[in-house]
Amino acid sequence: MWCCFHPAWPGLKGPKEWCKHSEVGAGCRIYADRPMACSTFRCVWLQDAVMPDEFRPDRCGVMFEIPYGTKTIIGMVDPARPDAWKSERVRQLVNKFVKAGYPVKIRIG
Repeated sequence: MWCCFHPAWPGLKGPKEWCKHSEVGAGCRIYADRPMACSTFRCVWLQDAVMPDEFRPDRCGVMFEIPYGTKTIIGMVDPARPDAWKSERVRQLVNKFVKAGYPVKIRIG
């Protein structure tokens, strides 16, 4: 999953590098016993039960999260798809967040 790349997880990985337990394209090798940081992390797509599958981070190319203690939504763009945030469907989602009162910051690369 995209969260295995973003963000940094102390003791597991630095920012913008794949987790040592991630098998790219296949998922986590230790999913059943994954660390608490991984098991409790919930991107915006996971938090919103009605958000369509097209916004799953690996499908749309952007993982949205709300860092703890903030109201700002951060969109982290897949470096392999740097223009993913410019797609019409992602722009519509960003506009929906803004209209709901959430500032949005997009991080590329």
